[in-house]
Amino acid sequence: MKKNLFFALVLISLISCSKEKVSEETPSGNKSLSIKPSETSISFTGTGGSETLTISANFDWWIISKPEWIEVSTNGGSLGTTSLTVEADKNTKGKSRIGAIIVGNSSMLTASIEVYQNSLTKFWIYGDVANFPDQVPFQPSAWDAAAMRFSSTEGAHFPTIPDDIYFGMKTLIFDVSDVSADCDLKVMNGWWSNTYYDHVKWQSGLNELQITETIARECAKGAEGRDLVLMLYSGTMTLNSVYYEE
Repeated sequence: MKKNLFFALVLISLISCSKEKVSEETPSGNKSLSIKPSETSISFTGTGGSETLTISANFDWWIISKPEWIEVSTNGGSLGTTSLTVEADKNTKGKSRIGAIIVGNSSMLTASIEVYQNSLTKFWIYGDVANFPDQVPFQPSAWDAAAMRFSSTEGAHFPTIPDDIYFGMKTLIFDVSDVSADCDLKVMNGWWSNTYYDHVKWQSGLNELQITETIARECAKGAEGRDLVLMLYSGTMTLNSVYYEE
């Protein structure tokens, strides 16, 4: 009887130790997942852009859902810290939009951050006839460097672009029509010392001109006469408006 009792006590002790060992290897309730920055949202202008998030977790995770207008640099991560680049497309929908990026795992432990994007706002440089009736469409002549020169003093139509606009702008949009097949365009500065784009071929409709850091620096009005200039080598077109969007 004593021998049976001894073996029973040993068996109970082994079972108890086994349970404690399993509990130590697979603790529960300590999974963590976080997104930084710790703000509840990130926002983009209408032109789009990118932001970097930091995902910290002690388990494997993946992107559960995101807005269709958002691209991410990776669809998931593992134990530790992962940098996630979030890119927003240009908002062409005509109104602001909102969504959320949700990350998590199969146990539905999740973390999320809201994503906002403003609608595109049009900023007129020329052609806002509703407010400036004299900014009417015109046809520049070939080799006329004043017709499309952005200078209030030396240009025929366009105002001077302020320095802060140059350095904050990425793209100018030109609305043109009646473009002839032989239309050939040069983009330079007012001193004729630098050519930024040569033999540019435009089509009727909207045409974009990328403003690089070099263009912004060299065409800023701080240096007299170095305004942005577009000049026709040949051909004809009607220039209706110039604007940029944010």
